[in-house]
Amino acid sequence: MKEHSKKAVFGIILIFLGVFLLFDTIGFFDFWEAAEIFWPLILIAIGLFIIFRRKEGYYHGRYKKGGQNSCAGISGIAGDIVVSGLTGGVGAINKSLLFGDIIIDLTGTKLNDGNNYVDVSVLFGDVKISVPDEFPVSVDLTCCAGSVKYNDKKSDGIFPNVKHKDDSFESSPAKLFIKARACFGDLKVNNISK
Repeated sequence: MKEHSKKAVFGIILIFLGVFLLFDTIGFFDFWEAAEIFWPLILIAIGLFIIFRRKEGYYHGRYKKGGQNSCAGISGIAGDIVVSGLTGGVGAINKSLLFGDIIIDLTGTKLNDGNNYVDVSVLFGDVKISVPDEFPVSVDLTCCAGSVKYNDKKSDGIFPNVKHKDDSFESSPAKLFIKARACFGDLKVNNISK
């Protein structure tokens, strides 16, 4: 885990601990009783974050860094992440979030020659990706509990998964790999016509 990620996780733990102790001090609730109930959930959340985080610089053995539209390595704790209006090629888009939604709209952009990547993960939340229908795509959607959908292919429940590869994908000079993961939430990738 990178140093700034370690500091962020440690900071969040300290904030929650401080809030619980403050509430205990003012008599809002009994800290030790709450800690007894919630400490396993904190361990689960940290473990899931470690599992679902992506190693920087790696995606199917290749990774494009830099570039005009590279959105590599951007993560968040809570809130929504929205990517739209890219003016150049897709390149590499890598987003991860603990709580919230990730929305990526590739309408109006183009694929760079070679491989282009969209790799997103969210712990609790939804992912929605809009892709122009002329883009040759390879899609891999997985979550622990929720639903995953690519156009008319859908799976839901516990550990749903949808994989798809366009017929023209292998022979295309420009390709888009889409990989999305969630612990609890919905993943949706749609093709959009011009």
